[in-house]
Amino acid sequence: EGNKDQAPNQREKTVDPSIQVIRTREQLEPVLAALQVESSIVLKVFHDDSHRSTPIVYGICLLSTEVYWYIAGTNKEVLSSVFSALHESQVELVGHDLKTDYYALLSNGMEHMAMQGGAWFHTGFDTAIAAYLVEPGRSKYQLETLYLEYYHEELPALNAILAETGQLSLGGEEENRLAEYGLGWCQAVAAVKAILEERIKSIALEE
Repeated sequence: EGNKDQAPNQREKTVDPSIQVIRTREQLEPVLAALQVESSIVLKVFHDDSHRSTPIVYGICLLSTEVYWYIAGTNKEVLSSVFSALHESQVELVGHDLKTDYYALLSNGMEHMAMQGGAWFHTGFDTAIAAYLVEPGRSKYQLETLYLEYYHEELPALNAILAETGQLSLGGEEENRLAEYGLGWCQAVAAVKAILEERIKSIALEE
């Protein structure tokens, strides 16, 4: 396992972008436009991890260099538009264990795209895969573990924003809390990515 006693890395100081919660098609237009011009974007899909039935998508987080959007899962037409835009655009997606995000998207109205062949999405960087390549002997590759090790900071627990049932739900105040949590998650992905890119470069130079 990595060295937890080493001095923490310093995150680049940036101003937190405002949280833009998208619930309507009209609000979605700037997002769709950005996906056509952004070179890369951080993606996080909140869903119920169901592999027995179609996963319920509670929300989609997208973090660009300047803007953060949380697309609420309450409007299926909006979600469908985001699914199509992610598939059709050339934007490279950055995330942690992206296969789980892709599974949720492909299971919610994107099955026909999977049948067309070609790339479903353009993966730019997956911090889970990169961490494995850097340290294949690790026992844990969760984002929370990597972020704590690299920066000596803890990510807030998702359990802290769950409803009393212990499960995610659509709409309400919990939706706003989930949007805020998603921003922290996406920023952590970007921070961990920066460390892993440097380590991969170092390994390449050594070889």
